[in-house]
Amino acid sequence: MQSRVEISVVMSVYNSDQWLKESISSILNQTFKNFEFIIINDGSTDKSESIIKSFADQDERIRFFNQSNYGLTRSLNKAVSVSIGKYIARIDADDISLPDRLKKQYEILESFENIGLCYTNFYEIDFLGKKIRKKMITNRFNLIKHNLSRGVNNIAHSSVMFRKSVFDKLSGYREKLKKSQDFDLWLRMSEITTFSSTEGEPCVHIRIHKDSITFNEFDIYLYISLLSFFARKNLLNDPLNYPAKDFNVFYKWVNEYLISRKEDKKTQKRQQINLLLSLKKFRSNDLIRLLISVVFSKYSYVVIFEKIFGYSIHSQFYRDWRLKFNYS
Repeated sequence: MQSRVEISVVMSVYNSDQWLKESISSILNQTFKNFEFIIINDGSTDKSESIIKSFADQDERIRFFNQSNYGLTRSLNKAVSVSIGKYIARIDADDISLPDRLKKQYEILESFENIGLCYTNFYEIDFLGKKIRKKMITNRFNLIKHNLSRGVNNIAHSSVMFRKSVFDKLSGYREKLKKSQDFDLWLRMSEITTFSSTEGEPCVHIRIHKDSITFNEFDIYLYISLLSFFARKNLLNDPLNYPAKDFNVFYKWVNEYLISRKEDKKTQKRQQINLLLSLKKFRSNDLIRLLISVVFSKYSYVVIFEKIFGYSIHSQFYRDWRLKFNYS
């Protein structure tokens, strides 16, 4: 391995032997060569360990670590902690980086010191690797930041490269978050640095399947991250900084709140749409476009209540949290 490494690519693997070879190969075949590849086998019980070893035996850029199953968040923090690169690039074990990805992101971060994170457009692919849709993400940082504050994460985790110095300044991923650790990190990074896209054609393929995080959309940790963001914004105690006992009480309340509100929203949604139809408030084309946007949006109730009825679940959630835990 070269004495000075510019990029550290980090991957955590848990029972991903079906797609692991393709994912690892996509990094090793990058046109940019000066990187290390840190792979953590997070207690896999399938063939993942032997696959990683076979690659590590052939390419000295791979640094392989075996451990018990600690989960994605802790594994990524460990990977970054042992890294020596100036920049950190992420890749999940079921995703694919196209050949020029690292090169394009490296050139942007090297050229603009004010940019702390660089992301790319991407294709969503299915179980077999067939392209489902192209996702073209805005390069307007203010819009990305606004979307994050509403609970919308446009940035694919496997598409990012960021400065290790920024990551370290924020103490990395927060380990109370089993999911949405990337969303929380983007929120915190957006408060101290700016983001940029490589623009142009997608540089990664994000695989959507029944076990993927993207497929399993509902995520309590996303809402916890949002409350954390609102608390910082309003100089209140950050719930993610609570001691374990208090955090468990908070977590239980969030879970119960979201379940009850979700059922309320379903009822309200049916009532409101029925009312709109009876009043014929929308032209048929407008209604069709609305229903399509709802069906294909993983934030469907947010789309309905914010865009049509001016209601924000995130704002209400924040107000109810403050009331519940006696914040003035």
